[in-house]
Amino acid sequence: MRRFSLRSPLTFSLASLNFLENPAPILEKMREAGAIIPLKIPMIGRIWVTTTYAATEDVMKGRTSFFLEGQSVGKSKSAQMPWWIPKGMRLIAANMLNKDEPDHMRLRKLVDQAFRRQGIREMRPTIERKALLVLNKAPPAEFDLIKHFARTLPLETISDLLGVSAAHRDAFAHEAGKISDVSSITKILGTLVALKRLISLVRQLISEARRNPQPGLLSEMLASRDGGDQLSEDELIAMVFLLLFAGMETTTNLIAGSVWALHQAPEQKVWLLADIENRRETAVEELSRHVSSVTGSKPRYVGHDMQLHGQNLSRGERIMALPIAANYDPSRFDNPAVLKLDRFPNPHLSYAAGIHFCLGLQLARIEVQAALEVIYREFPNLTCSAPKYLKRPGSRTVKEMWIKTN
Repeated sequence: MRRFSLRSPLTFSLASLNFLENPAPILEKMREAGAIIPLKIPMIGRIWVTTTYAATEDVMKGRTSFFLEGQSVGKSKSAQMPWWIPKGMRLIAANMLNKDEPDHMRLRKLVDQAFRRQGIREMRPTIERKALLVLNKAPPAEFDLIKHFARTLPLETISDLLGVSAAHRDAFAHEAGKISDVSSITKILGTLVALKRLISLVRQLISEARRNPQPGLLSEMLASRDGGDQLSEDELIAMVFLLLFAGMETTTNLIAGSVWALHQAPEQKVWLLADIENRRETAVEELSRHVSSVTGSKPRYVGHDMQLHGQNLSRGERIMALPIAANYDPSRFDNPAVLKLDRFPNPHLSYAAGIHFCLGLQLARIEVQAALEVIYREFPNLTCSAPKYLKRPGSRTVKEMWIKTN
């Protein structure tokens, strides 16, 4: 087995169009090189990545071996925070997804309380109605699915979930839509004005929710207590932005990727539409695996010198688990490049694993199920063009995908 060094990264690109459009062949070559290999990733730098299910799961669940924050390995910053990230971005990145224990568990317990009281499953009828309303506003014959539906539905859902009032809904949607593209340093800097305005608006929403609590997750998070502990205002802001970035973008990309996958596999679409109400849950699990809208998890620090899956890793080096690599590993999934909507069991890692598994996975599943049901009920014969991707490492971000409704 070949041993690698971070000083000599391999040339695979997780942000190339070849990878984003058809990841399976490149993932196969990466696996052939090793279960853990070194890459140089734009905006991240030199880093180890996983290429198999077993290696990906080990890193995701390695709570005492891998760390998101730097203190445990003598570093001054988190593993995913470049030096040039501005102050506002650092504030919103200080959420539980970027925290190690015990801070992660403290935040998770408080937020879990709010989510349980909110009743995500009970939101399904509202999300289904919202999906139809959003779709009905799209142009009748041909439109960009991202612009007119796939981005709008998750944003509307998150606004409903938080309890954003009608008075602030338009401003919240306007500013949130401007901060979704962080694909380069230039574009990050270009979003700072919108980011500052949105942080100010969220502070105003928090202040109003304190004075006059209304139904919604924001008021529920304000009310959450664990003994004498509660979320600070900055922690509430970070949680709102976590919902926006993780909840909006990943769901947008999964909706678009699912429509494209079904377009490419018409026999699978026929199977789904024959009994969509009873088949949608199993189908969306397979679409979550097949699309793998999140290609890479948050970078972590290696906590101590170790050998993992044949590769020597040194304390303080960084490693990124690739859920897309796990989801396309033939040792775990039969014919992983093939869409099989009735695949069961389906232990994909699209929503992560271990203590940082996705808190909003139930909401995302319901949104995608509702989106597909409404889209194909209204437009059973739709056709679509290939998605256009942003060259962004870590996700298959669709910037545009046109559909015809005839």
